[in-house]
Amino acid sequence: MDNEGMQRDVAEEDDGRKQSPAALRDNFKKKGCSHTGLKV
Repeated sequence: MDNEGMQRDVAEEDDGRKQSPAALRDNFKKKGCSHTGLKV
């Protein structure tokens, strides 16, 4: 397992929670973040 990669993912998710839902949806469309479990 790559701990550094895991921590980076968590940091990105924490940053995403601070954004507004609309900005968050836009980010998910750009990134294709399926690992979060959210359906876009």
